[in-house]
Amino acid sequence: MRFLDLYIVHLASFGVLQAISTSSIISSTPAVLSEQSGSTSSSSSSSNQTPSSSFTSAITPNSTQSPTPSFNNTSLEMNQWSVHDNEAVFNVPKIEITALNGDELFVTTDLYLVMAYYSSWLSDILPPDEIDYSRFDIVFYAFIIPDSSHNLGFAGESPDVLTQLVDHAHKHEKKVLISIGGWTGSAHFSSAVENEEQRRLFANNIDDFYRKYNLDGIDIDWEYPGRQGDPGNELDSSDSANFLEFLKLLRSVLPPNAKITAAATTLPFAGPAGQPMEDVSEFANVLDWVLLMNYDTWGTTSNPGPNAPLSDTCNNSTQSASSAAAGFNAWTNAGFPARQLVLGLPSYGYISESTQTHLRTRSDGPSVSDSDDFTRLKIPEGGDQGSVSVREMVKQGALVQNGSELTAAGGFTSEWDECSSTPFLRSQKAKQVVPFDNARSIGMKAEFVRRTRMRGVNFFDLQGDTNSYVLVDAARRVLGRC
Repeated sequence: MRFLDLYIVHLASFGVLQAISTSSIISSTPAVLSEQSGSTSSSSSSSNQTPSSSFTSAITPNSTQSPTPSFNNTSLEMNQWSVHDNEAVFNVPKIEITALNGDELFVTTDLYLVMAYYSSWLSDILPPDEIDYSRFDIVFYAFIIPDSSHNLGFAGESPDVLTQLVDHAHKHEKKVLISIGGWTGSAHFSSAVENEEQRRLFANNIDDFYRKYNLDGIDIDWEYPGRQGDPGNELDSSDSANFLEFLKLLRSVLPPNAKITAAATTLPFAGPAGQPMEDVSEFANVLDWVLLMNYDTWGTTSNPGPNAPLSDTCNNSTQSASSAAAGFNAWTNAGFPARQLVLGLPSYGYISESTQTHLRTRSDGPSVSDSDDFTRLKIPEGGDQGSVSVREMVKQGALVQNGSELTAAGGFTSEWDECSSTPFLRSQKAKQVVPFDNARSIGMKAEFVRRTRMRGVNFFDLQGDTNSYVLVDAARRVLGRC
């Protein structure tokens, strides 16, 4: 049975559906972003620009058209909703979707993609031959790094891992894309796309790599066009415009069935002045989809906040532009189709040295007590800036798996932040707070994807989940993939 099929969603649960008026209009405007996190990460970073948008739509039930929401202050028709005891259930229509460059995987009725990044440097934890490919449609190999001459390399990792990954995935009739760039791998994107000659060189190098390793597509993870990411990255005011021209060229160079995707923040690509572009519809013509990296919102701090908020339900977040709901609003408001958006889901959290009992900018949670015996979580060797995977949290004893759920252990208590719809672990004795994602929060994010008709979900990363795929299966149940 589809998990959460009968799930009742309170009007405020997305943080963007605020009221049903007497004229049957549902609308909202996200709160103004007043502060930016001081953290950075290897996956994404937050921006302090807030798009002006509202969560409104005019999707018609039983339509045969692709359900692309409109954000021109139109209303969501009331016949989309059923109200029970002051709560609302969205009646999702069954619609046949044909994506760009459709093939047997992408021409379907109501199929949501379930994908994951596979980090090459963690292949000893989960070798390619031990992946359960039945749970995924696509695996993204991360990362391939472009150098200053725009050649592609493995950043010191063995190419054998990619070769094995492709071989095993194809045996299971699944696809593999390489993700080019990443937080520390985006230094030379700007010069790689700055003119026709450089774009052609870079595109040809990608095409050679694509064919050599028998790939199915290319994911460009530029962090970030027109904005400063990792210190020292090349940066130009024309980055986004040049990026678009490069993508058009890459589309013409690669085989017609090759997938081309991009990873981005919850804000659209930056224009010449560094502000989010108001119109990114041209990118939708050349990209199969854009992944919204809805994670790394706070990082490690003594005053912790949510890692991957679903929404800003309480309208009190200091980073109201950094949530799944805000990202959906911002991109669709800028003309990017909902069905070409994928929501990024984290399989990790951040260890904060803190005695806080609630997440930053949130109301106090219930008081709890800790046991005499307690675990102190340690950042695993090679861990990035305080991050810890769910798998590692289980290994160290802060979490235990009970069926399809994860339960706090080792002196930690499990808390829930209603405002962002995310959990966190807290240990007063260890003086640690760990915002992360569990089956419940992943299920709610997947439900958001289903109700907004996004393309699917993509986990960062595959090794972070438990051995029995608690997080992945939570998303799969909601999306009707089990």
